[in-house]
Amino acid sequence: MLNIYDGILEIYMYTQVYQRLQKVGLSLSHTATIDLVDRLGDNFDAAVLDWKRIAEEKMVSKVLIILYI
Repeated sequence: MLNIYDGILEIYMYTQVYQRLQKVGLSLSHTATIDLVDRLGDNFDAAVLDWKRIAEEKMVSKVLIILYI
């Protein structure tokens, strides 16, 4: 019977600590962590995508010039 009370008390204490740390931003839920990682990586490949767009535009203009000749 004592083990049941210990388990309940442990869960309660963990919940209280987690909630207090979360209020000051020291602890994140799984979903909040995933959201943060997504926000950090939002523009990670922006420079590569710009380079790709410019390279494609140059290629298209070269093909159009060749076709025109």
